[in-house]
Amino acid sequence: MKTLLIVGAILKEDGRILLVQQQWEQDPHPYWTIPGGRVEHGEFYAEALVREVYEETGLMVEKIGGLVYTNHILASDHDGQSIIHVYRVDSWIGDVIPNDPDGFILSARFVPIPEAIRLIADSQFYAPMRDPVVAYLRGEVPFGTAWQYRRITVEDVTLISRLV
Repeated sequence: MKTLLIVGAILKEDGRILLVQQQWEQDPHPYWTIPGGRVEHGEFYAEALVREVYEETGLMVEKIGGLVYTNHILASDHDGQSIIHVYRVDSWIGDVIPNDPDGFILSARFVPIPEAIRLIADSQFYAPMRDPVVAYLRGEVPFGTAWQYRRITVEDVTLISRLV
């Protein structure tokens, strides 16, 4: 079974949250989400988080806070799984200027939380990436919530567990 490890970051400032707009080759349209990406072989989660935030936003993480949520996706369509850990970032330096070597990040900016909820809910078509962050931003789930999904295809995804 193939395992994909992913990190994500929640950077909040003055009632706003940092979002990135991205579009991968297979995506039907651009969408908004939190910064993050794959943990590379031999890389610690914290190292991946610092690298991904810098690449996608230009900001250098100084202090990582607690685990906001974790998400486990069992994907039977490709005999794999994704394990996602999303952390709060407590401090950072720099200016928001994406420097994505892959070219998938179209823009990055701090957005008022109500607008961020709308942007993510309206543009993010993949429930396992959309629902946990929207529920967190709405205050519906506490820190450390564990989500688990079963994926048959990209369109056929079911939430099978949410532990708070």
